[in-house]
Amino acid sequence: MARILISLVLALLVLQCQQGNDYLLVIDTSGSMAFDVDSEGVPGAGGTLNLIQSDIQDFVKKMNKGDSLTLITFDDTVHRGPRILIQKDADREAVIHQVQQLEAQGRYTDMGSMLSMLKAISSSQKEQGRQQYIIVMSDGKDDPPPAAAKRQPLELRDYSESPQGVNPAIPYVDRSYVYYVSLGKMQDPELVDALSEITDQEVQVVQPGNTAANDSSGDPSDAGSQNGAGSGLTDVHSKIEKNDLAARLRYWSLWIVAVIAGILLFLLLWWLWSLFRNRHTPQGSLVYYDETMGPNMKETRELDKLSRARFSIGSKSGVDVKIRDLGIKSLFLRAGRQEGRNVLLVWDKKNVGLFQFRKQARQGMISSGDEFKLGNCIIKYVDGADE
Repeated sequence: MARILISLVLALLVLQCQQGNDYLLVIDTSGSMAFDVDSEGVPGAGGTLNLIQSDIQDFVKKMNKGDSLTLITFDDTVHRGPRILIQKDADREAVIHQVQQLEAQGRYTDMGSMLSMLKAISSSQKEQGRQQYIIVMSDGKDDPPPAAAKRQPLELRDYSESPQGVNPAIPYVDRSYVYYVSLGKMQDPELVDALSEITDQEVQVVQPGNTAANDSSGDPSDAGSQNGAGSGLTDVHSKIEKNDLAARLRYWSLWIVAVIAGILLFLLLWWLWSLFRNRHTPQGSLVYYDETMGPNMKETRELDKLSRARFSIGSKSGVDVKIRDLGIKSLFLRAGRQEGRNVLLVWDKKNVGLFQFRKQARQGMISSGDEFKLGNCIIKYVDGADE
């Protein structure tokens, strides 16, 4: 039973590991993304979007089977791609193709609409037991098109389902983690604040070339030059790997506690069951003799002198009832009650075949008056009440 319990829990742990992560990759496709990261608006040798397209292949190849990725792009409008579940290489190629087909042509950067859709997608795709990672990549600030320019500035409450703060009731693998990759010279604090309301975790700001991710309170002026630093996807993946391992270890610790508690409960129940099962002590006696020597050499063992329900019989030293047949080393009988009468039962069912009954009142037990052969020994059980 204990093995079954442990095997079941281990199977659940393996299943948990195999459930995978969900990635929401949000990419700014406004016109400025066609320029180099450090440019002043003059087209460079490839542009920021090109850096993302160069790095996406390595990022996707590091995703595990069972992970999923949903691509969201935004400029004047917001576009949502299909949720692609990674099961084979063709799925990875589909994600890579999606990103490499992007073009930075938008005139505006409508972050408000992006955040609204991101919140909705994050909520609808959240599955129990799967960890969600949101990666937002942008080089600018909120710059909505004229039709949306009259709206209110980004407000935290517009994107918040619940008060800010980590909810301890949410399992580690059920939480969402947000990474803001700042591809411009300056971070957008309003975007960081708004993103912090989508997750119950602290938004990690990643700047290409920096191996450490700063939190939302970091100083944007520390960014420095980012030429040749890549898109930041490598840095994000490194942080995700560390966080994913730590989160799952914390999650597993809950299972370990549950396993230990389950084993302790099982042992307690087994102990109580043993007490119940062994509540009877043997009564009466066993009268026995070696078949080769005849009944004139019979011996008697008083069972009521034993203070425990189970007793041993065999040729091994230290047994309760010693017989001379060397083929029977040691086996156990235990006391029981059947219809108000004392009976004996074979402790280990695999030894039942060793008992050759000459007289048996009831199948499956040794009743008073039953006579059987064990090895070369003839044994009769006599209940004290029947004497």
